[in-house]
Amino acid sequence: AAVSPLLPCSEHFAAKLAEAVERVVVDDFFRGDGSMGKRSAQLGMREHYRLLGLEHLYEEETADRFVGELGKLMKPGAVYFGHEGFMP
Repeated sequence: AAVSPLLPCSEHFAAKLAEAVERVVVDDFFRGDGSMGKRSAQLGMREHYRLLGLEHLYEEETADRFVGELGKLMKPGAVYFGHEGFMP
């Protein structure tokens, strides 16, 4: 499964995903938009999050925490971040 970019989700999403798939690739608005976050900034993503009251989730650490959660729930080597996860 590809979670790219990681959007706001429930606290149960990582567990449900781990139950459903064998491999996951996660990406975010900063490192995964191909321009080190510039494209996401031009689209006003931070403002969209702010308007929804979710500005605390618009940070790189959100995806890092999600990857960490998945890593605890899945087999070693089953969770990837960014373009390396799309490689054969």
